[in-house]
Amino acid sequence: MAFVVPTTGATAGVPDVVLPSATMTPPGPDTPQADECRQPRTNDTTASNVTVEIATTTTTTPSHTHVHHPGLVQTLTSIVNAVYTETEADIWGPGFERTSADQVAGYIAAGELAVAYLNRGGGEATTTAMTTTTTRVPIGCMHITRTSPTHAEFGMLAVDPAYRGTGAGRVMALFAEQHARDVIFASSSSSTSTSPSLDTNGNADHEPQGNHYSSSSNKNEEEQEEGDAAVRRPTMQLQLHLLVPAGRPHPFKQRLRGWYERMGYVETGRGDFAGAFPALAPLLAGPALYYRFEKVLF
Repeated sequence: MAFVVPTTGATAGVPDVVLPSATMTPPGPDTPQADECRQPRTNDTTASNVTVEIATTTTTTPSHTHVHHPGLVQTLTSIVNAVYTETEADIWGPGFERTSADQVAGYIAAGELAVAYLNRGGGEATTTAMTTTTTRVPIGCMHITRTSPTHAEFGMLAVDPAYRGTGAGRVMALFAEQHARDVIFASSSSSTSTSPSLDTNGNADHEPQGNHYSSSSNKNEEEQEEGDAAVRRPTMQLQLHLLVPAGRPHPFKQRLRGWYERMGYVETGRGDFAGAFPALAPLLAGPALYYRFEKVLF
C-alpha cells in the first residue's frame, strides 16, 4: 500500500517534506536536499543551462509547457517520489510516497510550484510525452509558499538523479530566495524598505530629498528617523525544515545541513516530528526530529 503525505497550504495543515532531491515544510515542513550533496555524474549539464520558473495553468509562450500537459505533472511526481524513496527510505515506513499527481497539480494551480528546466542547445528537439518542439526538459521542482506575514518557505526541492552534481539544486534554492523577495514579499518590501532606488544602470540614487543642503541637525534627525523605522520594520525571512532520524547520525542529512548553512541559513528551532505533525506519525519508521532553518532576505 502506498502512502502519500497529505497536502499543505490551501488543502491541509501537515508538512511538506522535501529533498534535492527533497524537503519538509510547516505547518508542515519544507526542506530541499541539494544535488550538490551528491557525487556528480558525467554529463554536459551545467547550472548555466538550467532555468527555473513558477509553473502556470496556461501556456505563456510557445516553448512553455505546463499543467495542460498531463505528462509534466506525472514526470515531476515521479522525480519527487524517486528522490524521497532513496534519501529518506530509513525514515519512513515501507510503501511511503512523498507526493501525488493531485498534490503537484494543486501546487501548480495555486502558483506555488517552481519547475527547473534543462535548456538543450543546438536546436535539439526533445521527444518526451510533454514536449514536441521545445528544447526545455523538466528536471526538478520545489514548493514555495508564504506561511506568515514575515515568512515564506520552500521545500520538496527535488532534482532528477541524472542531473545531480550539476548545480541545479543551487539554482533552484537561489530562485526561491529571489521569488520570495520579488513576488511573495513584494508589497512588504516596497512599503517598508528604506534602501536607495536603482537607476536603469543599476546605480544607487543617493540624491537628497527635499532640501539638497540639509543642516547637520536636520541630517541627524533624518538618520534617527531612519533608524527608528528600521527597528520597527519586521525582517522578511525564507525558511525550510530538515527531517532527521532521532538518536542516530544520518550522513546525507549532515551534508545537506552543511549545504544550507553555507548558503546562509541558520538553525532557529527544532522539535519532535511526530508531536508537531501527528497525522504523519503513523507513517514514520521510527522517532524523528525536524530542524527549522531561516535566512533573512531583507
